[in-house]
Amino acid sequence: MGANDTKHKYPLPSEASLSIIIPAYNSEKWIGDTLEHLGRSLKNSTWRKIEIIVVDDGSTDKTAENAQQTNIGIPIRIIRQKNSGRLLARENGLKSAGGDYVLLLDSRIYTAPGSFKYLQSQINKNREAIVWNGHINMDRRGNPFARFWYTITFLAWRRYMKTPRLTSYGEKDYDYYPKGTTGFFAPKDFLLEAYKNFTTNYSDSKNANDDTSLIRYITKLSDIHISPDYAFTYVSRSSLRAFIPHTLHRGIVFIDGHFHRGSRYFYACLLYLILVPVVLFLVILNPVLLLLLIPLLIFIFAFAKILGTETADAAALAYVMPLFAVFYTAGFYKGLYLRVINHSNKP
Repeated sequence: MGANDTKHKYPLPSEASLSIIIPAYNSEKWIGDTLEHLGRSLKNSTWRKIEIIVVDDGSTDKTAENAQQTNIGIPIRIIRQKNSGRLLARENGLKSAGGDYVLLLDSRIYTAPGSFKYLQSQINKNREAIVWNGHINMDRRGNPFARFWYTITFLAWRRYMKTPRLTSYGEKDYDYYPKGTTGFFAPKDFLLEAYKNFTTNYSDSKNANDDTSLIRYITKLSDIHISPDYAFTYVSRSSLRAFIPHTLHRGIVFIDGHFHRGSRYFYACLLYLILVPVVLFLVILNPVLLLLLIPLLIFIFAFAKILGTETADAAALAYVMPLFAVFYTAGFYKGLYLRVINHSNKP
């Protein structure tokens, strides 16, 4: 089913029911604010048939209690599960959702006040504009790690990020636009179909690249719309202790989502596989080669500036890059190992 097949099949926002699914793990610090920002944005719109489902993914803190105690005038339902990762948490929430539409949100995301009002107006104007990816902002002040991730995002999806505007993309140009399951809005049956057809190269779904695979499938059903007026702010990790495991995990999931023919990054991955052991071998033979890191980081800074990033963001990219390279590469190779092990164990 393409975009033209969706016309008038799904109800207008004023007539539709909406389920908001928030997977949460040890999010007691953020879940209350996340829900309050969400509530304010919803009240600025005319969405009325709303349910919020918080899926507590085996938290060891007071995530569920804090969510339950947050009063925003909208029913909040808690689903508890053993720690299984956000892929299965979202699926559990989706199976129990009663809405015509579903919004996937994360537990440390603040919804902009006008997002739902804007979303509603766009669907009213264009009955085919029923799938939306959130425009994600980051609070980067005083946080080099947030600046680093923002700059990576800016460079990877520069086609949109340099001049954010209302646009849409489909299966052919999917790899060139921002996407993610944070602030992702779609008909419930689209998401159910995407989950039904979801595959991963890993035996443990915690390591799966859920964002890329799920959303890529949805482009078979409809174009995805994005606009800076449908916006969310991500509360980024600000400590080295949080940055390292997050970076390691990103390397693992990258292999699952992009190391295949047809991906924009496939040949870059192959080249990386060759270069890393060669560089390590040369550095072991001659450690003085590490001094080349200095001009390389200067080049990275200059390159980011030329492509339009702010000075502070480009500096953070260069500053954090050595640390990122070590742990992302470790995750990259761990992902390859897990992929080989999983395929070798299949009959």
